[in-house]
Amino acid sequence: MQSKLYPWLILLFLLAGILPFKQTNAQCTNRYLDTVFTSIDSAMNVVYTESAGGNTQELLDIYQPVGDTACLRHVVIFVHGGAFFQGTKNDGDVEFLCKRFAQRGYVAASINYRLAGSVIALYDSAQIFTYVMKAVSDLKAAIRFFYKDASLTNQWSIDTNSFFIGGSSAGGIAADYVGLVDSVGELAAPFQSICNAQGGINGNSGNTGYSCKVIAVASLAGAVDRLSYIKPSSPPMVFCQGTADGTIPYECDDALTQYTGGLYYTIHFCGSGQMSPGLTNAGVSNSLMPFPGSGHVPWDTNTVIANQMDSAVAAFFYQVKCTHAVCAGPSGVESIANQSLANIYPNPATHNLNVVINGANELLVITLYDCTGRQVRQQLASGKQATLLVQGVALGVYLLRLDFKDGNSIPIIQQIIIESSGY
Repeated sequence: MQSKLYPWLILLFLLAGILPFKQTNAQCTNRYLDTVFTSIDSAMNVVYTESAGGNTQELLDIYQPVGDTACLRHVVIFVHGGAFFQGTKNDGDVEFLCKRFAQRGYVAASINYRLAGSVIALYDSAQIFTYVMKAVSDLKAAIRFFYKDASLTNQWSIDTNSFFIGGSSAGGIAADYVGLVDSVGELAAPFQSICNAQGGINGNSGNTGYSCKVIAVASLAGAVDRLSYIKPSSPPMVFCQGTADGTIPYECDDALTQYTGGLYYTIHFCGSGQMSPGLTNAGVSNSLMPFPGSGHVPWDTNTVIANQMDSAVAAFFYQVKCTHAVCAGPSGVESIANQSLANIYPNPATHNLNVVINGANELLVITLYDCTGRQVRQQLASGKQATLLVQGVALGVYLLRLDFKDGNSIPIIQQIIIESSGY
């Protein structure tokens, strides 16, 4: 996707002393959104802690672009799934994401973490939550590993202001708890003692004294046991999940129902279908890409869905860190989208926004964000044309994102001006 940011940056400098401008994140051109690097390098089996749980060594793999000259780079950690008793950092979905994000310019890492010996060890909610907390503890140690390195030699050229995490299934659950739970007291009473036994909210997995802060989370078929963890201070989150997920509920229900048949209780979780509106109600930026009728982690077996999931996460992370300055400036600037790919009109808009796709692509999802990154409108779409109702949306500058059914296509992001609330 061709960037048209440079005229806009020049315009910013010229108008800085004339027009009010909200200070926001710097532009990233097409880095971090498009796969701008052809080759990647990897460092396998790096020890990120010698003391997970007090005495266990844990490893991670690091992927980075070849030929990158950037001094400071975004970092993302992905966490594998496996119901907290199986899976590794080399699982196909997380390795796929790490390689894709490294091609976009990220330093990407995939971690191992402590697992139960077998599924039998996860016989009730207390046992399941024990391993949730172990995974959370180890993920926080991995985050601190990069903060620690950045404060010393910064071997991996990390920008610690640009730290992202994500995970699939069990890994998504771990990432959700790292992002949303700030204190032991937020947990249900039976789970507080379990958390304390694992070292408290920051865990017992090493690299103590360093930050665990992240700026956004990708929850891929993840969940939490309480929606009350969500608060206005929660980080921005992007969700992807099958709506017919029988392992981790899309709404709120008992987990693992496809295995238990409802014959016994495991743990009650709330998935993407409830977490996303919860964040919206709290005023937190978020994006939800549901896969209607799909089961658990459909990206494991469907290449198109895998590409759609990957693009959705990349576009959301890009929007969190890289596109706010476009939104915050005065009206009349050039779009950052490649206009040869789509006609989006009228712009400025008042009541309806029309989208016509050029070429072979077909629409999947249309999303409108405000300048804080909060999702304002979203609708599923199909074919090459769609209309998004913007009546009732407040006057201002917004970002429109178009996702395509062809999962190999990078989403289009274009600035949109709403001239009137349209009441």
